[in-house]
Amino acid sequence: MDIAIVGAGIAGISTAYELAQDGHRVTVYEQHNAVAEGASFANAGWLTPTLLQPWSAPGWTLPLHAQLRGKHALLEAPGPWLGHNWRWLRRWKMAERQCLSQKLHSPAAQALEQLSSFSQVLRHDISTAHELNTESHQGHLVLLRSAREMQSLQALTEALGTLDVPAQLLDAAATRAIEPGLSPEAPLAGALHLPEGETINCRQWTQQLRQLAIQRGAQLHTQATVRDVQSVGQQVHLLLTGDTAAHLHDAVVVCSGASPALLASSGLQLPLMPVHGYTISAPLRDPCYAPQAAALDWSQQLVISRIGQRLRISGGAELGTAPEAHNQDTLARMYRTLNDWYPGAAQLSSPQVQIWRGTRGTLPDGLPLLGRTTQAGIWFNLGHGAHGAALANGCARILADQIAGREVPAEAEVLSPLRFAG
Repeated sequence: MDIAIVGAGIAGISTAYELAQDGHRVTVYEQHNAVAEGASFANAGWLTPTLLQPWSAPGWTLPLHAQLRGKHALLEAPGPWLGHNWRWLRRWKMAERQCLSQKLHSPAAQALEQLSSFSQVLRHDISTAHELNTESHQGHLVLLRSAREMQSLQALTEALGTLDVPAQLLDAAATRAIEPGLSPEAPLAGALHLPEGETINCRQWTQQLRQLAIQRGAQLHTQATVRDVQSVGQQVHLLLTGDTAAHLHDAVVVCSGASPALLASSGLQLPLMPVHGYTISAPLRDPCYAPQAAALDWSQQLVISRIGQRLRISGGAELGTAPEAHNQDTLARMYRTLNDWYPGAAQLSSPQVQIWRGTRGTLPDGLPLLGRTTQAGIWFNLGHGAHGAALANGCARILADQIAGREVPAEAEVLSPLRFAG
C-alpha cells in the first residue's frame, strides 16, 4: 500500500519504521524543519512504568483536587468554570473516580502498562539489532517527603504488583543507599523503588528510527503542513498548505493532533486537550551528585532525569491555548525542587541551559487514539499524552498489524478512536 503519515515525532517515525518494515510505500509529512521538533524534542524520557509518569492516567498520580489547590497549584486551567477546559477536567475527574473505584485495576491502566511493556521489548530488540545508543538509564525512584505520602502509596504499590511491575517501598536509609547523590538535607521519608524503570533520550531515539525507516524506503518531507485529509472513494486525498493539487494515497495515518481539521477528518467528536509542560536541561556538574537514572518528586509531580551528560527536570501542566510567556512560577518551582534533591548536580548558570515548553495531546480517559476511524483509509495514532515515548513502538506495531488485517492484542480495543463514536 501507499501510506502517508502526518507528523514526524516519535509516534509518526515509529509508525513509518513499522510500515516500511512490512513493505509499504511510506511518505511522512512534517510541518517542522526536522523530526522530533514538537513534543518529542526535550521531554523527560520516562518510559516504564508508564503509570507513574505525571498525567499518565486518571487516578494514578495525585488526585485532581490536590493539583488545583492554591497559588502553588500544579495545574493551570484558565477560563470560566463552565468553559471548555473545565468541562474537559470534569471528564478526567469522572475517569479518575472510576479508576479509583476499581482499586486502580481498570482496563485502561492494564492496557497502558501492557502496551508499555510490549513497546520496551520492541525498542530493546531494535536497539540490539542495530547497535543503537539511546542514552538509556535503568531504575526509577518516587521520592516521598512525608510518612503520609509513604502510606498513600501502599495501594499503588500493591496495584503495580498485580500488573507484574516490580515495586518496593523503601525507608530513607535504603533510598539513599540506592541514590547516594540525594541531598542529606532533603526532607526524605522514603521512596518507591522501580528497578526496571527506564529513561531514554527521546529525540535521539526518534532520529535513529528515522534513519532506519529511510533505509527501508520511507520518504520524509519537512516544512510540509497538512491542512486537510479527505477520504474519496478508494483513496485518501491529502492537502498541503500552499499546494492546489491533492496528494493521493491508499491510506493516511494521522500522528499529530495539532490541527483541528485533521481530527475532524475522522468524523468523530474527539475531546483532545493540548496540555503544555516544561523541561529545564543543563549540563552535569558532577555525576556523583546527580540521579543515577530518574527520580519523581511525588508531591510536586516533577521528574528529574539524567539524559546523557545533562540533567533534566520536567513538569508543569497548562491546559488549552498556551500563553505567550513561560509560567515563571512553574519554572521557579522546578529550580527549587531540583536544588532540594540534587544541589550542585547541574551547571544551572551555563549558557547551555535550555528551557523548553512542549505540548502533548491528552484525552480525558488517559488513553491514546489508535486504529481506524469512521472514514475509510484514515487511521489515528495520536493523543499519547505524557507517555508518547513509552508507547510509540508498541502502538506503531499494533497499527501496522491492524492495517495488514493481522490479529492484535485484545487490549488494543480500548484504544480505538471509535470509543468516541456517537
